[in-house]
Amino acid sequence: MSWLFHLAWLGLLGFLVGSFDLLPAQVGDPGKTVARESYLALMLGLAVLVPWLCTHGGLLIARRWPRHFNMPHKDYWLAEPRRAASLAWMRGFLFALGLPMLLLLASVHYEALSTAQPSWPQPGAWLWGLHGLLVLALCLLPLAAFRRFPAPPRPVETKSRRPRQVRR
Repeated sequence: MSWLFHLAWLGLLGFLVGSFDLLPAQVGDPGKTVARESYLALMLGLAVLVPWLCTHGGLLIARRWPRHFNMPHKDYWLAEPRRAASLAWMRGFLFALGLPMLLLLASVHYEALSTAQPSWPQPGAWLWGLHGLLVLALCLLPLAAFRRFPAPPRPVETKSRRPRQVRR
């Protein structure tokens, strides 16, 4: 999964930088515009930092400072006998979580480009539907972590050797 994430990440960065000349001098709706250079700096900052923090940053925190890593029942699942398997699953999960982020950033940039290029096919309601699906995926994907890391099993209670006394 990480190779797909990294390929999509490079594709997004190339898409942002490669389409710089296609952007108008002022990007945005009238009255809410920003200079092309500022828009590109903002989008590149988001495209680099947000996916990195979601994937590599999360893995770094999980390995270096596990007490600061937010995961369900982490004391049990990050204990030594289960730690390697839990981190391996979490690695794939974080890269899967990063893909909708990359697609959302690319679709937002495509929307800004298409308004500046009237000869291009203009996105309709399908783009807003795509945005909604990507946001829904970002909201539902963490449920997979809750299903993968359930509450630890309760310790089996030992029965006392003395018989229970009945009160009279």
